[in-house]
Amino acid sequence: MSLDRKRDAERVVRRWDRAFTALAAEPRRQLVDALMDARDEESVSLPGAAENPRRSIDRESFRVTLSHTHLPLLESDGYVRWDRSPFRAYRGPRFEEVAVVLESLYANVSAIPEQLIHGCRTLEQQRNRDGESRGPEDSTSMSD
Repeated sequence: MSLDRKRDAERVVRRWDRAFTALAAEPRRQLVDALMDARDEESVSLPGAAENPRRSIDRESFRVTLSHTHLPLLESDGYVRWDRSPFRAYRGPRFEEVAVVLESLYANVSAIPEQLIHGCRTLEQQRNRDGESRGPEDSTSMSD
């Protein structure tokens, strides 16, 4: 393998590692998901866009954690841009590198184990939509 191909392969591995690190924490996944619904130059309001509506949190503590941990990590790899005042986030130049991972999950929701679906609003909604789009003829059990 040439030195250039080896470097390219290492670069790709590092990019995947960074994308999965970025998505390893729920607030970061929530934020990426919210930004996927926004247009390219639109912003989303923080901390709300990074919150899981099914969990109760101390908003001030969460705001500090976002500002000092989650947002700097997402920004350092170019996935998001953010402002402190007003507290908002935007898609970064490499946003698609993390969005494609979530899009792939959503597209394959039927293959995801139930224990990873329950409690994740977007996956639950996608599974419900997929069930509705199949219709009754596709939902018969295998024992029929």
